Amino acid sequence: MLNGIQIAIASTIGIILISLLLLGLPGAIIFELVSAPLIRLLFGVDALTKVPPDSTWPIAIYLSILCPISIVPGYWIAFKVFSSLTKPGQIAIFISFLLLWSWSLSICFYLLSRREV
Repeated sequence: MLNGIQIAIASTIGIILISLLLLGLPGAIIFELVSAPLIRLLFGVDALTKVPPDSTWPIAIYLSILCPISIVPGYWIAFKVFSSLTKPGQIAIFISFLLLWSWSLSICFYLLSRREV
């Protein structure tokens, strides 16, 4: 019988492989729908215009590879460290960890790829 960490590792590997088959489309969705409002809030309304068009697809591919990696530590923190919480509380911590991880990666890639106009 598989335990939770083994399922999280298998899920992470599966999501990464599917994301690569989709050529980074999940990363593009993360960057444009989840992270873009935060980037605009932090760096200004025209912040995403400073990212060269040639950089957006590599950012999407990197996010497709690196965002699923947060599933394993997020699972461990939410369901092992906070095991005394109720299930909804653990799920909220897990989702919060995934969101913070994707936001931090998106902001890092934005800062690395933007150019000053």
